[in-house]
Amino acid sequence: MHSAVALLRTRPETVVEDYGRLMRLVKYDQGLRRDQDLILKLNLSWTKYFPACSSQPWQVDGVLTTLLEDGYDRRRIFPVENKTVVTDPIAGCRNNKWLPVLERHGVPFIPLPGVEWTVYKFQSPLPEDVRGEERMPLADREVRASRHRDPPL
Repeated sequence: MHSAVALLRTRPETVVEDYGRLMRLVKYDQGLRRDQDLILKLNLSWTKYFPACSSQPWQVDGVLTTLLEDGYDRRRIFPVENKTVVTDPIAGCRNNKWLPVLERHGVPFIPLPGVEWTVYKFQSPLPEDVRGEERMPLADREVRASRHRDPPL
């Protein structure tokens, strides 16, 4: 799959639909399978709302609207966010107005500090160009995965 870029002029009254137009212009569905779980990584730069720093609620709305219109199963969409030294994902979800959007679309918010992690060992070695040992060493070829628990919001 090749990289694609699309630009659109938008207006407040069409921004949600315009996200769908953008996603479809770049043929996003050719890279995201409908028969697998989909992690939607939100971006929380600050717990408090600062415009242009974190995922905007209309961006989240536009992406979810498009995914659901295009046949993705809401039960397989998992919006997630991690904790950093300057963020609290649960407070950030509320302050950045993601929660009403997620609730309207019937998908959970999954703050990653609240998940139970399981270690999975690779069955075969990763190719050198994928592993990138200098940038991201993998201890004993392990990766951590999780199953989420719905935390109180």
